[in-house]
Amino acid sequence: SHGIRAGICEPGPQQIGREVPVPIANAGICYLGDNEKSAKCTNDELRSFSNTMVPTDRLAKGSFVNGNQSLYYWMNGLFVSSNIEASVLIMRFVNSLIMIVLLILAWNSATRERNHMLWTVLLFTSVPVFVFIANSNNSSSWAFLGAGFGWYFADAAIDTESQQYRNFAIAGLIACLALCAASRSDALAFFAIQLLFVIFLRVGALGVRSPNTLGTAVAIIGTIVAGFSLMMTGALAFLRSGFSYVFDDTPLQRNGRWILVHNIQAVSDLYVGLVGGIRGVGASDTELYGFVRLAMISALGFIVITALRGSSSRAKYLFVGLISICLILPLWILQVSKLVVGEELLPRYLYPLFVFVVAFCFIQRETPLDVSKNQILTLSVAVAIAHSISLRQVLLRHTIGIEEYGLINLDQHREWWWKIPVLATPMTVWILGSITFAYLAIYIGRTLGTGQIFQNQAKIVA
Repeated sequence: SHGIRAGICEPGPQQIGREVPVPIANAGICYLGDNEKSAKCTNDELRSFSNTMVPTDRLAKGSFVNGNQSLYYWMNGLFVSSNIEASVLIMRFVNSLIMIVLLILAWNSATRERNHMLWTVLLFTSVPVFVFIANSNNSSSWAFLGAGFGWYFADAAIDTESQQYRNFAIAGLIACLALCAASRSDALAFFAIQLLFVIFLRVGALGVRSPNTLGTAVAIIGTIVAGFSLMMTGALAFLRSGFSYVFDDTPLQRNGRWILVHNIQAVSDLYVGLVGGIRGVGASDTELYGFVRLAMISALGFIVITALRGSSSRAKYLFVGLISICLILPLWILQVSKLVVGEELLPRYLYPLFVFVVAFCFIQRETPLDVSKNQILTLSVAVAIAHSISLRQVLLRHTIGIEEYGLINLDQHREWWWKIPVLATPMTVWILGSITFAYLAIYIGRTLGTGQIFQNQAKIVA
């Protein structure tokens, strides 16, 4: 993403190609699609061919054609060095730091009670894909962060009377807009949808429901900027033509009616994929147990239905419109691309819509959520268990191979991992990760069960 650099990115034999180190050209390929193989083969390549350059056009679509890359790649290109492992870890650390900054902004943009709404939405939409992608080296990382927090900052910017809270909310909103713009053009489209629905919910026929006009103005401007950026990036053209075939310019010859009928029946698989369904996590070969899907779908179904109970007519109409977009948009893209569910359009692309469906159910409420402590604690524990299972499966798949399902000690027989004893072994990461996530889940569940969420919002409306 920073052009020609000796030993890192050199001219290739073809215009759309480059010469890059062997471990970069073949990253993940040696174990892709075979979940019984660990990532050890990539480590072997890193050691054996660390200074060997080979031609590749693997990244042609994103990086080599007319400088076509997002700001995400340019920013992370600043951390690229000859030490591949160090570069990867720095990028992940920076993405984690961005998430921490957003959490700090969110914490300071509203009351503590209102903050719990964000934590609750993130909890019930994080397993397994958000947790896996949020700090990854994929551009979806910034799209997830921008969309995961953007709706909250937009709502807080409009629906608060405190100047201090509003300033933090506006700063967070601008940061999320920048993250979406820097990641993928489709993230801007989803972000614009989020802003529009928040504005429609908070702005009545006679103007803003609260005296805060600055926050509303910023949200509207943000929507306009997102829309203008979409036109500049050519995302609207994508809606007309669909996915392009980079390595094979011949479109699939399929019957349009058959594609539509098939996709209507299967479109839900895209959203189930965000809670451990098709493709699991990673590059489609890290399978997850059915309990993960069962726990997440049950928790989400209960929360959404409970939150929608007693909604106003305005909120119900908006929710129906939002669900319609969630179904029609992927169907349209697949139809113009002549593709079926499971091809090209990955579940993670739709996370910005998925998280906002859950978020909308919360922000439209004007009274505390009517749930008992036992009910919400049960769901929180189920989500924590689903996270622990997912984390173990990801560790098992990459360090040993998923064929050893019954292995209890993940440190046993491991083929690939860092050589740091105790602190960074797979078993240590699994235990600490499971415990800390479970603590957070149960804490949020206890808070939600006490009815503290939305108390501040209800006072504002009153």
